Amino acid sequence: NAVTACAAAWTDSTPMIFISGQVKLGHLKDGSGLRQRGFQEVSIVEIVEPITKRALSVRTVTEAFDAIHELCKLAKSGRPGPVWLDIPLDIQNALIPEDIFEVNESLQNDYSASIEEKQVKDLLLKWSESKRPVILAGNGIRTAGMVEFFRTHMPKFNTPIMLTWKAI
Repeated sequence: NAVTACAAAWTDSTPMIFISGQVKLGHLKDGSGLRQRGFQEVSIVEIVEPITKRALSVRTVTEAFDAIHELCKLAKSGRPGPVWLDIPLDIQNALIPEDIFEVNESLQNDYSASIEEKQVKDLLLKWSESKRPVILAGNGIRTAGMVEFFRTHMPKFNTPIMLTWKAI
């Protein structure tokens, strides 16, 4: 069920941190040549890599500590989006400093887009050639600070507009 939420966050440029559990390190299929060692092990990192800014599995407590801080920054930097951290059971049971889950509140959203005139012309040409165009408006409009621009100019195109969950 979390994969669907992750895909929605990816589509809508929503910063989210997904943390999943995994079997113990010794029970992983790594290097065994097996498709899967048991029904509890799922290679979630491979599944969610295409719909995350970064997906990783940790092998040590230190990696878990470093990954939390790195992924918190990454989720909000550039174009925001989801990240995924997979933690094996033995690492979950290890002692981790309490401050590992502190998020640096000074993180800023530094997303900035630049569009070249040629890209706009190409888009408008394709749009005019489309038989049934539709606009899928998502959270990226808000993230880019373009809500008012969108509301003002998109009706001029007389094209149906659909909203993603986050945009609603």
